[in-house]
Amino acid sequence: MTEIDIPDQNPKHDKPTPNKDQKTVTAVYGTLCASLILQLTPHAGVALFSGLLLLFTWGMIGFLRRGAERESLLANHMSFLNITLWMFSALIFVATAIGGYYVYTHYTFAQFGDLASVMAEGDMNDPMIRELKNLTLAVGAPGYLYIVYRLTKGLRRALGGYRIAHPKNPF
Repeated sequence: MTEIDIPDQNPKHDKPTPNKDQKTVTAVYGTLCASLILQLTPHAGVALFSGLLLLFTWGMIGFLRRGAERESLLANHMSFLNITLWMFSALIFVATAIGGYYVYTHYTFAQFGDLASVMAEGDMNDPMIRELKNLTLAVGAPGYLYIVYRLTKGLRRALGGYRIAHPKNPF
């Protein structure tokens, strides 16, 4: 066997090592994915931690973007993530407004008092609970589908070491 056929000594068989920017970008995507997953847990403490993690990561995105070279991989992906988070926030804001309007026009305060009593007894199969869960899914789904799509697209590009073609395009 010649020296060139040994995979350990042949540079063609070695995986390219990611540069520092690629590792940083991947870590930011990982933190955002973790925050998104933690938001879906039904525990108040975990949800609070998830929100704080999201805010911290958003701050880091701004900090990293300002410190990066204008045309670098880091600046490109941080711009992409910044636009993604702004659009996600706007979609969630609209969803909250629509859900709030629906609840305000279809329910009374007395119904919520009755619902609290039902929940305190442990009956989670009340029709109003099911209706509010369905409302939450209907108005919240577009925002979450948007951020999952954008994070998947960006993470796939980042893992390959590629830039986003139009990072400031929200769609």
